[in-house]
Amino acid sequence: MAAALPPGGRITTCDINPDHVADKTGYLDYYEAVLPKLAPRGVILADNVLWSGRVLADDEGTDSARDPDTLALKLFNDHVANDERVTTVMLTIRDGVSMIRRRD
Repeated sequence: MAAALPPGGRITTCDINPDHVADKTGYLDYYEAVLPKLAPRGVILADNVLWSGRVLADDEGTDSARDPDTLALKLFNDHVANDERVTTVMLTIRDGVSMIRRRD
């Protein structure tokens, strides 16, 4: 992504600690912390939002459906989809990437 940035562009990431690079339960908190700081033409990219299809499973009785990461991603996806402050699209690239930007 950095290679495609225009002059003066920058990438800010939450992955500052290797112990927290897969912190799915923190996605919603990170989103709410980052959104007010987002540049006018900035974009938030959230990775793994399809979680190998587990977020789409309707069977609440399975272990994967009750998994804290799966539940957190479902909550995050629903929150972003219903957030009137943003426009979002979920891409089916690899394990799912949501592109989120503030509405004009």
